[in-house]
Amino acid sequence: TLSALLNIPPKPDDDPSRTLALPLSYSCSSSNDDDDGDGFKKWVQDRGPLVPDGVVDYIIEIQQQSSSLQYFPFYGHATKHLDEVNAMYVKQSQKDEKVSKDHDTKKKKKAQKEKEEEEKFLQRVMDGWTDIKNKTSSSSSFSLQRSTLPTTFARPTATFTYDWRRPLHELADELHTFVETKFPDTPVQVCAHSMGGLLTFVNMRRYPEKYKPGAVLVGVPFGTGIQYLQDLHRGYYTELDRCRQFTPKDQFTMSSHWSFFPINEEELDDLFLDVSHHFPSSSTDATENRKDGDKTTVSSTPPPTFIPDTSSIGNPGTTFNKNPIDGKPIPIDFYNPQDWQDNEFGIFDKSRYSFTEFELEEYKNHMKIQLNNAKEWRTKRLEFVTRNSYEEDCFPSLVVCASDKVPTVNQILRRKRREVSENDKNANKEVKKKEDTKGVVQQRQNPWEYDYVSGRSVEGDGRIDYVKAFPPIHSSKYKTVPLDSMHAKQMCWEESGGSWGCIWEEVVNQIRGYEKSVASEKEKEEDDTKKLQNKKRRMLSVPMS
Repeated sequence: TLSALLNIPPKPDDDPSRTLALPLSYSCSSSNDDDDGDGFKKWVQDRGPLVPDGVVDYIIEIQQQSSSLQYFPFYGHATKHLDEVNAMYVKQSQKDEKVSKDHDTKKKKKAQKEKEEEEKFLQRVMDGWTDIKNKTSSSSSFSLQRSTLPTTFARPTATFTYDWRRPLHELADELHTFVETKFPDTPVQVCAHSMGGLLTFVNMRRYPEKYKPGAVLVGVPFGTGIQYLQDLHRGYYTELDRCRQFTPKDQFTMSSHWSFFPINEEELDDLFLDVSHHFPSSSTDATENRKDGDKTTVSSTPPPTFIPDTSSIGNPGTTFNKNPIDGKPIPIDFYNPQDWQDNEFGIFDKSRYSFTEFELEEYKNHMKIQLNNAKEWRTKRLEFVTRNSYEEDCFPSLVVCASDKVPTVNQILRRKRREVSENDKNANKEVKKKEDTKGVVQQRQNPWEYDYVSGRSVEGDGRIDYVKAFPPIHSSKYKTVPLDSMHAKQMCWEESGGSWGCIWEEVVNQIRGYEKSVASEKEKEEDDTKKLQNKKRRMLSVPMS
C-alpha cells in the first residue's frame, strides 16, 4: 500500500512489523549423520514467520539529483516475458493434443501392422528362408523423429522464488528439488541473475544431466569482494529512504551474504585500506609524528579524497578511478566472528548497539555456524570443479553475461575518527536523542570512519567487478557476453536501461543449439540401430551346415 511504502504513520527501524530478521535459533536435522557429505553440519537455522511469496518485479526510488520518483522494473520484464512464453506453450499444447487425438487411432494401427510384418519376416528367416537380399526393410521405420522438446518461443517456464536470507547450500538444494518437482524426468535450461547464478552453477556441476540444455547466468558474484561490508556495517534504507529495514541488527541474522567476502589474504589484497596516516586525528598527533619522523604515520603525499559514511548502494559512480591509493592493507579474517567484534563492525559497533552478553553470544554462535558454511560452500561446492578436469569436460553449455561499462567501487577506505569540537558533540547528541530506538545506545563514537565511494573504481555493473563475474572453470568452457547495464537493471528490457533483449537472445540460441545436438544424437542412435538390425539379419541369413 502507499501508506506502507511511505512509512506512514512512521515506524522505527526495529518495529516488529517491519523486521526482516531470521531467528538466531537452530534445530537439529532428523538425520543421524552430523554431515551431509559436503561438510555442512546438520544444524539448520529456524525460518521464522516470513516466507517468500513472489519476485520483486518493480522498484520505486527517489532520484538524488531531482528528488523525483523513479519507477523501473527489477525482474518485472523478465518474469512477464517468461509467463507469456509459458502461456504460448500451454495454448500450443492444447492445440497439439486435439490434433494428436484425431490421428491417434490411425498411428496405433500403422505401428501394429509394422510390428506384425517384422515378426513374420523374422519367423520366415528362422524357418530357413535365407533369401533376404531381395527382401527390403521398408516395413521397418527408421525415420528421424522430431525432437520432443517444445519449440523455441513456446516453452514451459517456471520462476523459482526463494528466501534469499538463508544459507546458499540450503537454497541450492531447494532449487534442485523445485526443478525436479516442476519438470520430473526432463532436462531443463536455466536463466539466473546474481545470487541465483551461484545456486544454478553448483547444481549444474552436481547434476549435469538434469541441466544438460545449459544455463545463461547474468551478473553473478563468482569472485569475492569487500563491497558487502557497507551493507552489514552501515545498513541501508528502503521504502523511499523513509525506513531502514536492512539494519545491521537484522542483516547479521541472515546467512547468504557471508560467502561474498575474501577467504584469504591473497583475495583480500588491498580491498580494505587504512589511510589514517593522511589524516592525523589532532594537531598534537601531527606535531608529535613530525618530530618522530614517522613516515608511516603522517604521509608526505597529498591525502586521498575521503567522504565518510556515504552509501554507494544503488548509486554507482560516473567515472573510473584506477589510480593506486596510498594506504595500509587491513588484515582481517572475515570468517572469524572475533575479527568482526574486534573491528566493531555492524552489531559490534558500541556507539549504536548495546546487547547483553547472552545476546552477543547468540549472534556469535550463529556467525560461527554460517561463516563456516559459507567458507565450505566456496571451497567445496563452488570452486572444487577447478580441480577436476573431467567435470569441466562434462559441464553443460554455459553463457556468462556481465557488465563492464558501469564504474564499480571495489575498495573501502578507513581512517581513525577525527576529534569533534564541543559544538559538534552537542549537536550530535541532539540528533542521536531523536534516533533512539530499542537496542540502540549512544555510549561513544565508533573509533573508525569508513569511505565507501572514494576507493578504486573499476569496470563492472555498479555492484560486481567485471573480472569477478566469471565462474571458476576454464574460460574455454563458457561463452562470455558483455553487457552495459547496471546490476539492478540487467533483467529489464533495453528501453528501461537493461539488457534483457540481449540475454533472451542468448537463451534462444542456447536452446536451439541443444535441440540440434539432441537431433544429431538421435539420428546417430537411429543409424546405429539400423546398422545393428542389418547385421543381425546378415547373421541370420547364413545357411546352416
